[in-house]
Amino acid sequence: MLVRDHINFSGKTPLVGLGESRLGPLFPDTARLHHEGLRAGALKLARKLGVPLVEAIAACTPGPALDTPAEREWWSRAGADVAVQNIATPYLACAHAGLALLSVVAVTDSGEGMENMAGIVQQADKLAPALEELLQSLAPELKDAAASAGADDPETEA
Repeated sequence: MLVRDHINFSGKTPLVGLGESRLGPLFPDTARLHHEGLRAGALKLARKLGVPLVEAIAACTPGPALDTPAEREWWSRAGADVAVQNIATPYLACAHAGLALLSVVAVTDSGEGMENMAGIVQQADKLAPALEELLQSLAPELKDAAASAGADDPETEA
């Protein structure tokens, strides 16, 4: 899946105690963190490659732990489509630095209740080839996006 937006349920942020920073604001705007154009390009490419890919809202949760049914229900009621562990910190670091991102997540847990780790690892192994193909195919588009973003900023070298 591609993360369209996220809800930080982790209780973590790399910005606590940061004070003054040359990278960016202490309270960064995360409204445009998940790059719409890159998501659109990734969806188009995934269709072409036959890779099943959807956009979703991620509940950023602490880990490592398997989710309880009550947690899954709570996150769903809050608007999340899937829980992703330990991802909020890098998201907030990117926002602080003024970066936009494309977040691709391999969903390895069906959400049908408690899973076992063997099943989760098996699903990850099953998804790995398609994910690898998608990421390798996306690389030129990401390089072009980074180069064009750098062209907009005279201080950034492409």
